[in-house]
Amino acid sequence: MIADSPAVSIQQAVYAALVADTELTQTLGFSVVDDTDAVSYPYVSMGEGTEGPDNVHDQFGRDCTITLHVWSEEAGFTQANQGAARATAVLDHQTLTLTGHRAVAVRFASATRMRDPREQFVRHVAITFRVVTTQTS
Repeated sequence: MIADSPAVSIQQAVYAALVADTELTQTLGFSVVDDTDAVSYPYVSMGEGTEGPDNVHDQFGRDCTITLHVWSEEAGFTQANQGAARATAVLDHQTLTLTGHRAVAVRFASATRMRDPREQFVRHVAITFRVVTTQTS
């Protein structure tokens, strides 16, 4: 077996979980996007990630992170925080179905709240999750 990256599978599974969550997309009104060129606020976008080895005796594994970006134009941080909290509820300690890999653990790692320096009224919450995987194929 040759080591294989789970990055694409993790991104696809996270995207699918968020899009399927009606509280995030309908009740709170967030779009979930990968391409932010023609999207309106509020939305959650896929972001950066990291990947490192987490091998065991006879299996390849990875210790990965994926960062989501929650964006809002609403005054204050209430809407952005609500979107970040819901995305965290959807993913933290939940099961992701991956292709070619098994998600051993999905854990909330951090959240950073900030104002966008380019646009005065845009609120931004970057939330990072740790995903530990083992390779299955």
